[in-house]
Amino acid sequence: MPRYKRRDYQVGEWWLGQREGSAAYYGIRYNATKQRNERVSLGTPELEVAKQKLTELHLRTRLVKDEQPDQASLADVLRRYWEQHGSKVRSAKSNGHCINVWLDYWQDGLVSDLSVKRQEDFHAWMRARGYSPAAMVRVLNIGKAALNRACKRDELAIAPHILTVSVSGTKPMGRPLELPELRCIYAHAVPHVRAFMLWALGTGARPEAILELHSRQVDFKYGLIHLNPPEREQVRKKYRPTIRLPDALWEPFEGWAVAYDGNPVKSIKTGLWRACDRGWVKRCSPYSFRHTAARWMRRGGVPPWEVAAQLGHSVGKEYAVTERYAFYSPDYLSGAVRALDELVRNIVYEPVSSQSGEESEQSRSSSGVEQRIRNAWVGGSIPSCGTNKINGLDAGRFFPFVGLAHP
Repeated sequence: MPRYKRRDYQVGEWWLGQREGSAAYYGIRYNATKQRNERVSLGTPELEVAKQKLTELHLRTRLVKDEQPDQASLADVLRRYWEQHGSKVRSAKSNGHCINVWLDYWQDGLVSDLSVKRQEDFHAWMRARGYSPAAMVRVLNIGKAALNRACKRDELAIAPHILTVSVSGTKPMGRPLELPELRCIYAHAVPHVRAFMLWALGTGARPEAILELHSRQVDFKYGLIHLNPPEREQVRKKYRPTIRLPDALWEPFEGWAVAYDGNPVKSIKTGLWRACDRGWVKRCSPYSFRHTAARWMRRGGVPPWEVAAQLGHSVGKEYAVTERYAFYSPDYLSGAVRALDELVRNIVYEPVSSQSGEESEQSRSSSGVEQRIRNAWVGGSIPSCGTNKINGLDAGRFFPFVGLAHP
């Protein structure tokens, strides 16, 4: 007697089957290496549900090689991108949303359906649903990334051109903040948010670079911060430069620069918004500190090219080799680090004059302002929340409004 009933439905190398005496359906295929059938339970006795699950099983396990656009399912390309890459990165939540937008519109479409006219209709469909140009670009870039990845991995014979939209005139993420706002947010923030603020303002780096910053990336011997961790591939779009370490942040530490109970913080937005609410400050984005740092440098007379280098905005190919050694120069980003050092000091204490040369070297070990910063706030050595005492100092001296009830 055969172990399974006859084949009721087949997709690719998989077919539906049932064991004698069982209503449950299995996905079955022949394994030539082992010279026997292998089966996977589909977990349902319903034929139509089993057919759908068998199709999904086929898509997950099939070997894709140079598919032509008129044979390649767009949903399958997006699924592979999500499973193999999109779901494993920090922006997974955003990636998943963007992929769902593609699936909502294209449904069971093929890659060959991505004609110019159909893509323009897709743009109009998103606009009708209230998507801003920046949001549309994010959605389109995820689809483009999925198609290009499939093409590079020889899963897709050719990737079609993806139309984009203009984002000229759109506001950058996060509004710049004034000093009174920064001081107020800092005074009402919990420890890990304070640490984030100091490193963000002292470097001008993107929020994700600050949240991923580890002590092994900070070279205290030469006073450098390597914003790109060793295991991360450097990418041109969100380039992470090597920058100077401000005097105000000059204190060796171990572990993550922004930590909660010794663990890295995945998102700072909720804590930041709570600090804004407690301080009666309009909510801002984690990117606000990057824009604030950029504006502060320009106000301080830092040349545009130096601001761009500090922020990692552009890196020419002709400087790819020399850049490896440029940051060991004494005047490397000197104007930027001087301006950002002053910005940090303005937030945590009274403003101090900029120092340079021997006076600056002495300040690393003797400055009372920096010692208070080091002892109290940098590197995760911050006291527990809810206290106005910081290493014996009364926080009210720095922020008179700390502890006052709101009207």
